[in-house]
Amino acid sequence: MSAEAAAKKLAAKDAPEFKAVRPMPLYEITEEVVELLTELELNEGELNDEDFEKLEALELAFDKKVTNICAFVRELEARSKVFAEEAKRLADRGRTLKNKGTRLKTYVLDSMNARGVKKIEGDLVGARVQKSAPSVEITDLEAIPGDYMIQPPPEPRKTLLKDALKAGEAIPGAELTQHTHLRIF
Repeated sequence: MSAEAAAKKLAAKDAPEFKAVRPMPLYEITEEVVELLTELELNEGELNDEDFEKLEALELAFDKKVTNICAFVRELEARSKVFAEEAKRLADRGRTLKNKGTRLKTYVLDSMNARGVKKIEGDLVGARVQKSAPSVEITDLEAIPGDYMIQPPPEPRKTLLKDALKAGEAIPGAELTQHTHLRIF
């Protein structure tokens, strides 16, 4: 062992031992203040010097702890706002991308329909024109019988209308339509 290492070891041996002081949580500070105030009340407003100094120190610690917690709450609220703004930005970006995809699918569908092409297969993806599920198109809301309306507000019950139209019923103000859509596979 070198002389320098031996000196460090000796110095460390003679150095006083320091124990880490754990900061008191707010609830412990509050409990001790309440105890001292109760003692003050029981002693008719009298506290010994040691307890008086302890009360003053606890009140300072309480004030500091509360202001630190409040500052932390502000930081959390600010960070929360940043996350909310980022979530909105990402949601907006997601909507933009989804809309772009929808427009491109419509563009491809229109082009395939114009050429009479029903299916295209590529190495990685393909596309085909396929019929969508039948849907109800309201042509005249006022002409639809009341049995096919939801109250209030008057609103067509499209599922009921679709079932009746599929069964062959003629319902004024509504007709069954079938569209096509592009399916990417």
